[in-house]
Amino acid sequence: MNTIPLIIICGLSGLVYGLLRRKKTIRNGEGFISITANDYAFNKYATIPYLSFIYASYQGGALGLAISMLVLRINGFFANILKVSIICPVQYYNGCNIGNEYLWISLLLIVSIGAARILIEGYIILFKVAQIFIDQHRENADEKR
Repeated sequence: MNTIPLIIICGLSGLVYGLLRRKKTIRNGEGFISITANDYAFNKYATIPYLSFIYASYQGGALGLAISMLVLRINGFFANILKVSIICPVQYYNGCNIGNEYLWISLLLIVSIGAARILIEGYIILFKVAQIFIDQHRENADEKR
């Protein structure tokens, strides 16, 4: 059984779902497209909206891939035990033998979503601390004048 189309379809649908969720949750602020298109003086910071877009894309795609691989693993499990395939009923059960690699890949994708979130949160904290430091430095320089 060729599982690649199912994996691609689930990954792309997860990507679209993640981006739609991001669009719903953006609060009063400019998105990175409007910042990129309208910020000629480079005084608006587009890093955080860019990271938000990248994370939403990665989260949706990885979650879609993980779910598709878990479904394929469960299908392979039942195909081996019951000699019937859920996804490909026409094909005989040996053709649907999906190994444990899909299970491990899906778990790795789920863990990588959390790791990406932690890295992005750490970067954003450092970015905001740097912004606070720069703003205080500017205030101190203005007071000395």
